[in-house]
Amino acid sequence: MTKLQNDNIELTVSNHGAEIHSLFDKRTCTEYIWQGDPTYWHWHGPICFPITGRVHDDTYTVDKKPYHLTVHGFARDFDFNLLKKTENNFIYELKYSDETLKIYPYKFSLKIEYILQSNGVEVLYSVENLDDKDIYFGIGLHTGYNCPMDKNDDFEDYEFILEKEETLYRNFLENGIMSNNTEPFLQNEKIIPVTKELFKRDIIFMQNVQSKSIVLKSKKSNKAIKVSYKNFDHLGLWTKPQGAPFICIEPWKGLADKKDVHVDFSQKDGNNCLKPSETFKCSYKIEIL
Repeated sequence: MTKLQNDNIELTVSNHGAEIHSLFDKRTCTEYIWQGDPTYWHWHGPICFPITGRVHDDTYTVDKKPYHLTVHGFARDFDFNLLKKTENNFIYELKYSDETLKIYPYKFSLKIEYILQSNGVEVLYSVENLDDKDIYFGIGLHTGYNCPMDKNDDFEDYEFILEKEETLYRNFLENGIMSNNTEPFLQNEKIIPVTKELFKRDIIFMQNVQSKSIVLKSKKSNKAIKVSYKNFDHLGLWTKPQGAPFICIEPWKGLADKKDVHVDFSQKDGNNCLKPSETFKCSYKIEIL
């Protein structure tokens, strides 16, 4: 585990998956990150790489050769190396290895930098192509936040507030695969009330979202977090439908496989392409409001 703290905030991140485990507000003694109760979901905030969602039968092809990846890829399952640590930030790295090449035939470096701030944390991602050919990937967040955040709140006391009023469709996923089913979700709106009913059909997934931030806020206690993100196109909101006391906010730069569409990984809809020596960057920020 790597920890940073200042007068207001304590941050804890595991080297396993470079996964955030805690964002604790010392002023109010409030934990904002889901603590991984296996009754519902044992993760805290895994990184999705080199896929977001699922590929058909957990199998994809590169140049007609099959490879196998489980949902959201492998980055969350590997130990990262700590490259640097200062009073206010640290950098983890996962590089290709003989083991990764067996399941993902590209040479890469994935760096995650955590920067502690007075009211939260900023997280910078970079993917570098170390290969002599183009590489393809998806990347995304799967961070879980406690909901409710206050012991006197209930789950349905909360609402999401998007940065902008949006007109969006909800895309339905079936076992992690994009189905052909969509339905209107927002009509020039920015507020999404949190209800248990909302998640009965799994993730709320919206493509090409214009808002670059979303707030999860209690209408009762006013406790809230704001998640801002750069260079992500799509947004998912998810929890277990059995009344789990957390919600994941999931910006994605990538898409799950689509039902009945089977193509080479280089042609996969939503994938990012890097030429040799190129670097892709994206970031997000969690602010305690």
